Amino acid sequence: MILLFVPEPNFIAVIIKSTIDLNSIICLTQHIHYNVKRGAFVTTQRDEVAYKRCYNNLMSLDNRSIIFCSMALDVAIKEARALVRATVEDRQVLINAGVDHTIIDSLADRVDAFSYAADQYHTVTTIDPTALHQWNQSCRKGYDTRNYLIRFLNIAFRDRPELLLKIDQRTGDGQGHQDMLESLLILSSLAESNAELLRAVPMFDTSKIYEARKLYVSLSELLNRACIDQDKVTTAKNILNRAYTLYHQAASEIRIVGQYLFQGTSRVRLYSSNAHSSHPPGSITGSNPDNLVGLGNSPHRSSVSSDDDFS
Repeated sequence: MILLFVPEPNFIAVIIKSTIDLNSIICLTQHIHYNVKRGAFVTTQRDEVAYKRCYNNLMSLDNRSIIFCSMALDVAIKEARALVRATVEDRQVLINAGVDHTIIDSLADRVDAFSYAADQYHTVTTIDPTALHQWNQSCRKGYDTRNYLIRFLNIAFRDRPELLLKIDQRTGDGQGHQDMLESLLILSSLAESNAELLRAVPMFDTSKIYEARKLYVSLSELLNRACIDQDKVTTAKNILNRAYTLYHQAASEIRIVGQYLFQGTSRVRLYSSNAHSSHPPGSITGSNPDNLVGLGNSPHRSSVSSDDDFS
């Protein structure tokens, strides 16, 4: 069953629709204190290209090595872009100190891939508030039309037990929003194929058959926009964790050397980080990376441009 509601301040309604089991639909709530501006990352075509270049590498990472970012994603990416600029300026100094030049040269791609993966994760975990409002305004008509068809189909099929059974099969498996939509489609098809029986029922409005089909299309589109698909979330958070891990592997080595080289100077801040990346419990022994970024720990986001300065 899907529960739809208007979030209160500082709350986000996360509505999950399972594509595997239409009845396995739940609604979770997260309490998130926003300390950054709400919005979406500013990603570029460069980010997408870099992500594609890094894709094979991030997907081949050992599951036991996967880590997740414990800080706000927008801040992490802003920090990462500052590190890229620093490594460009200090490239030769870092190489002379022993940092492999291939690590330095790959850092920009890793950061761009991380940014792109974060944007994709945000996309699949964001509810369209307009669609949610429209759904709340329109779904009642869907239920009313479904109930109308059930009532008159039961009358029209009263002497046809095999057809009554089809109605019972359709209406007895759940009362969620997705069940209502599936009922609209199936019952309208059942009514259309047995139109003669329905026409024999006084007061039946045949336009309800076509109205049910139209409602199925329009309401399905609204529900898809107002809900979060768990399958897509699972895939996106797995890729996000892997993209962050790929970036972190290079960044941690560069930061260690940079902090040593620039210790005692103002430049050392460019090689510092507020992140506390870690393995979730059990991940060292090979836990499923799909579980690393949980909905209860969804990172905040805000507008971050590749040209922003980190300070």
